[in-house]
Amino acid sequence: MLVGVTLVLTGCGSMATTTGGSVESELEARTFLSTEVTRSGAPFAVVPGSVIKLTFAEGRLSANAGCNTMGAGVTFDGSRMTLTSAVATTDMACPQELMDQDTWLAGLLTAGSDLSAADDFLTLVSGTTTIVLQDERTAVPDAPLVMTLWTLDTIIDGDSASSVPVGNPATLAFGSGLPKAFIETGCNTGSGEYDIGDRTLALGPIALTKKACREEVASVESAVLSVLQGEVAYVIDGKVLTITRGAQSLVYRAP
Repeated sequence: MLVGVTLVLTGCGSMATTTGGSVESELEARTFLSTEVTRSGAPFAVVPGSVIKLTFAEGRLSANAGCNTMGAGVTFDGSRMTLTSAVATTDMACPQELMDQDTWLAGLLTAGSDLSAADDFLTLVSGTTTIVLQDERTAVPDAPLVMTLWTLDTIIDGDSASSVPVGNPATLAFGSGLPKAFIETGCNTGSGEYDIGDRTLALGPIALTKKACREEVASVESAVLSVLQGEVAYVIDGKVLTITRGAQSLVYRAP
């Protein structure tokens, strides 16, 4: 789903306070997470468990407030950043409070913002609202692949994304002694050998129990098993592990 929104932002780099000049190179390949939100100087609470996330990469801005992700091309004129395309957004169904927060963030950015940076912090001011964000690399260090219990959050197939049914957690863990991965599909459990490469995993055959699963859980198991085989790519971003095979991806989260 494409939503036409005009976002006007300014941006700044790290380890200094930006006072002028283009900020494009300073923002490149950086992600910022909210640490504090105020309105008219008073604390403003975001939905519990959610954060505001802004990512700058390859001439694009990505924004997320806990549900769907918005993105658009951008151009810089000094410290001003303007969209060069309509905003594209994912269309996942989320609790209403998170969807309302999406709308709030889109409106906030559309109204125009001023950014300033010092050290690893970025401050965004729009109207009476101020959002303080911290560079994700210092706010949320990458969780280790091995000896972390990863819980499946989202299944991606091409351009579609779906959440995992509540009550049937699907998990993944990589042992540190024997090179063995332990898999819980939400119904059946199993394990298989693995080998870590350069941002890749080589997964051997998985020995799995054979319990009958109800339809919605069986569909999760099918997606998990279709990805966790052979050589796959993986990326860890803070507490998020994404494993990709072809057009399919599994998005796991650490505690």
